[in-house]
Formats: sequence, C-alpha cells, structure tokens
Amino acid sequence: MMGGKCEGKCFCGIIIRVLVAALFIYAGYGKLTGIEGTAGYIASAGLPYPIFLAWAAGLLELIAGVLIFLGSWGKRCAAWALVLFTIVATYIFHFKGWLAGDAGQMVTTLKNLAIVGGLLMIAGCPRCDSSDCEKCGGEKCEMHK
Repeated sequence: MMGGKCEGKCFCGIIIRVLVAALFIYAGYGKLTGIEGTAGYIASAGLPYPIFLAWAAGLLELIAGVLIFLGSWGKRCAAWALVLFTIVATYIFHFKGWLAGDAGQMVTTLKNLAIVGGLLMIAGCPRCDSSDCEKCGGEKCEMHK
C-alpha cells in the first residue's frame, strides 16, 4: 500500500510483485504463442498429453502473472499455484540434468528456486497473516495483505 501509515515503506513489495509477475506473464505468453514448441518440449520429457499440458502451463503462467501484477484479490492464490508449478517443472525439466552434471541445468534449477522464494514472499506465510507489519505502524503492508 502506498500512502497511509506505510508511507512508501512497502515499495519493495510492489517491485517484487511486478518483477516476478513480468517473468510469468512473458513466459506464459511465449508458451501460448509457441504452443507446438512448448508441447514438443513437454513431450521430450516423456509427459503424456503434451498439447493439453502446454496450454495449461501457458494459461496458468499468464493468468497467475496478471493476478500478481495487478495485486488483485487472487494474487496470493496465484503465487501459491506458481510455487507448486515452478517446483514441479524444475524437478521434471532441470533437476535431473543438474544431477547428471549439466552446469546450465544447475543454474536454471537455482534460478527457479530463487523465483520460488520471490513467490513465497508474495504468497505470504500463513503464520504471519494474523499479525500486523511492524514497519507499517500496525497496518499490514503490501507483503502481508
């Protein structure tokens, strides 16, 4: 929240939300506009129904990214959905390559784990939901709404 008791102290939360959202909006749009390539990549991992999964992944990333970007009522659920999606996709498509010694897959795995960290900041901790943000003088800040 900008203004009010926070007086800009929550600006970092907005920046985190916008940057993480931009990544997923871009990735989702790319998947949807290149559905055959996305489906081929999914099929190369041995997953069933690659066209369906390509559409599902693209729509999830795009819609969840937009919800996070807008800071709407669904941003926390969207962030949790993307946490699960990113962990599963990282395991299926990158982690095994890292274990096989591929340095590029190691970097991608670690990058995705960092993205999960950003998503968890957006999603919020269920334990923290009942307490107010101390930095905002008792009013919940952008990260704790």
